[in-house]
Amino acid sequence: MKTSQVLSKVSGIKLAFDPSWIDGCPGCPGPIFHEAIGDYIVAGLLKQIAVKFSDRSVGERMHELSKQMAYHASKGLINGWEDGDDICPPWFGPHWHGPIPVPEPNPQPWLEADKAAAINPIEVAKFSQGMSELMLAGALKHLAELTTNEAFSNEIFTIGQSVVKGASDRVYDEYCGTVPYPRPRPHYNQEFIEQ
Repeated sequence: MKTSQVLSKVSGIKLAFDPSWIDGCPGCPGPIFHEAIGDYIVAGLLKQIAVKFSDRSVGERMHELSKQMAYHASKGLINGWEDGDDICPPWFGPHWHGPIPVPEPNPQPWLEADKAAAINPIEVAKFSQGMSELMLAGALKHLAELTTNEAFSNEIFTIGQSVVKGASDRVYDEYCGTVPYPRPRPHYNQEFIEQ
C-alpha cells in the first residue's frame, strides 16, 4: 500500500469517527460506532502500515500490537451484539430513499473521469524512505487518538516516537546527500528561431 493511500485511509477513518463531519453540520446525527468496531478498524490499519517501515523491529512490534488490538476488539464485538447497542444507529425520522435526480447533461463530468489517471502529489514528489516514515509516524499519532483503549493508544504513540527518532537523522542525511540539479534549458533549433 502506498503512503498516500495510508494517509487517505487515516483521514477517512478520522472523519468517520467524528459525527459532525458525517452529515456536514455540527451536532447533526451521524453513524455511531461501537468502541470495539473502532479499535478493530485501527488494528487492521496498523497491520497494513507495519510493512512500510525499513526497521523490521518496528514492523514486528506494530504487527504484534495490531494482533492484540484485534483480539481485544473481537471480544467487544461479541459483547456488543445486543438490542440497544450502537452497531445500528438510532432512527431519526423519515429520509428520502428515492434516487437523486441528476440534471441532463451532467454538470460535473470531472467526477466521472478515470480516477486512476489522477495525479497524487505525494507519489509524484518521490519522497525518500525517511520522509515517508515521518509521514506515517504522523498517521500513527492520529490513529493513537482514535482508539478507545489508553494502553493501546500509548503504545501506538510510543512506536510513532521511535519511528520519528530513527527517521529524522536519516532524513537529514538523505536531504544533504542528494544535491538537486536544475532542469536543463531546452535547446531550440536555430533555424526554427530565425523563421
